[in-house]
Amino acid sequence: MRVVQLLPAMHVGGVERGVVELSRALSANAIDSVVISRPGELCAEITNSGGKHYAFDCGSKNIFSVPARVYRLQKLLNTVAPDIVHVRSRVPAWLLAFVRRRFKVISTFHGIYSVSRYSAQMTHAEAIICPSQAVRQHILQHYSVAAERLHLIHRGVDLHYFDPTAVQEEISAGLRQRLQLAERTVFAIVGRGSGLKGHALFLQAFARLCNNSDFSKPPLALLVGDFSAKHKQRIQQLAQSLQLTPALRFAGVVRDMREIYQCSDVVVSASTQPEAFGRTVAEAIAMQRAAVAPAHGGALDIIRTGENGILFTPGDAEALAAAMQQATTLPRNALRQSVQQFSLARMATQTQTLYQQLMAQSH
Repeated sequence: MRVVQLLPAMHVGGVERGVVELSRALSANAIDSVVISRPGELCAEITNSGGKHYAFDCGSKNIFSVPARVYRLQKLLNTVAPDIVHVRSRVPAWLLAFVRRRFKVISTFHGIYSVSRYSAQMTHAEAIICPSQAVRQHILQHYSVAAERLHLIHRGVDLHYFDPTAVQEEISAGLRQRLQLAERTVFAIVGRGSGLKGHALFLQAFARLCNNSDFSKPPLALLVGDFSAKHKQRIQQLAQSLQLTPALRFAGVVRDMREIYQCSDVVVSASTQPEAFGRTVAEAIAMQRAAVAPAHGGALDIIRTGENGILFTPGDAEALAAAMQQATTLPRNALRQSVQQFSLARMATQTQTLYQQLMAQSH
């Protein structure tokens, strides 16, 4: 079997990381793995694990370049000759719509997309992977898709990597020193700088927490991820207006995410829009850290309030502050056990099984 994964680019991000992990699993099982996208930092990980990467612009929304790109994509797919094309985003799905197919198509909804004809193109596949029940319900509610074409396959967390016993203490110590985390109660929010990630809401809740709570170690807000200069300035200005600047740290892009979680006390997702899954939430819990997330989207599949984390009313800073406070009191010992069903191994096995089922239907 030869599988192509089609996506805009291979920069650092949740979707891209999932593509790398699935490619590694396919190659390990003697399945030809091919990724087609614009180049990015993660391309080397595809080739190093036995897969192939072809550079191609699958992400541009320039409609005038569509005919030429469809022609080039057709030639590339004819050369690669895949059995399965797994499309991971809407622009690639539209390009694929104009290609003559000699293969099966699978799509994954990596977001709870706006309801539109543009988004509907992701439903034009033999099988559709839903990373959460929220995504499945969204598709059933808004599109004419038979339920049997929808397959619930949660995003996978690498439980071998995200394991508290695998932490490299020298890396953790370096992070604590660089970010001045020692003797602080650390509330971390992980994700790129975007209004949709809820950084402003997080800071508003954190300000309430600082004003209303008595911590044995002073609270600290840790923002992990890539921020544009403009967005970072907005967050800094908000922090200054809330008198939070001394308690705010920007970690930037961090490769050692296992150690970042280990340096945190509570990990927060404050997304203003429902997320398809909520990978950072599951990763944090795997690292024995309680998670806080809004009660919508994929977090509903992951968090059991009062056990492995706390759900709060979306968009409510007061509710988020209370949830963050409550999360500091949750016992950590049994947290990891609650996310075993979200393992990378299980995700890879379920996805490969779906590929095989589609292949069997073509014979």
